[in-house]
Amino acid sequence: MSGAKAMIAAGLLENPHVDAAAMIHIFSGMPVPAGTLIVPKAGEVSASADMFHIDVIGKGGHGAMPNLSVDPLNVASHIFIALQELIAREIEPGNTTVLTVGQLHGGNAANIIPDTAFLEGTIRCFDNEERSYLKRRVEEVAKGVAAVFRAQASVTFPIGCPSVYNDPKLYKQFLSINKQLLGEEHVTGFEVAYPTGRMAGSEDFGYVSEKVPSVMMVLGGGSPEQGYPYPQHHPKVDFREDTFYIGTAVLVNTALEWLKEEASAQKSN
Repeated sequence: MSGAKAMIAAGLLENPHVDAAAMIHIFSGMPVPAGTLIVPKAGEVSASADMFHIDVIGKGGHGAMPNLSVDPLNVASHIFIALQELIAREIEPGNTTVLTVGQLHGGNAANIIPDTAFLEGTIRCFDNEERSYLKRRVEEVAKGVAAVFRAQASVTFPIGCPSVYNDPKLYKQFLSINKQLLGEEHVTGFEVAYPTGRMAGSEDFGYVSEKVPSVMMVLGGGSPEQGYPYPQHHPKVDFREDTFYIGTAVLVNTALEWLKEEASAQKSN
């Protein structure tokens, strides 16, 4: 989630100066034929993502004498449950926001209460205010719950990236350019896979879209009907490689046609 951030820091957008940007993400397992170009609509098309790490510090001891200990596993369990209430009771029901705990670890023996435990998870939002609010509340909940049970908690956010924002003007230009290249029937919108037109998954191209007008596009790499049932990041994912050239053609042609349009617009001005 931080590769694009490092590239920008290294001068990606400065030498030469970048006026606009485009990317293609290949997806498999989508309900469209391989080689279909998917162009999400203008606006936020992916969620921001913030990974959180919560350390719980208790007091270890023997399982036969829990009264002499502060059990960090018990505390971590209560923090886990309390975090779910942030989405259920503090976020507007119509908003798409996700909080997932993917790791909860502590201890290495059945009869010993450990000194520490930890949780890790992610927050995904489409709204920057909600993003800031949830990061603050995760820290407040973790520390507050820990204090209730005589423990301590610390919270860090080691990795994060913003939403990808498809620029409205660029979206219209790229949609038109690629329909001319591939044909109307081979270009569609994100609604084929995501009814809301945007995905809760994240993409660090969001760092680029914060800096310059940008558009994220997706290339269908194989559908379940074609024998490609698994999505990206699945251990059995596969892609129809004979369609890869379409992604190259789209990027090259989009750049050339956009430059022609911009040059023509400047001449007319």
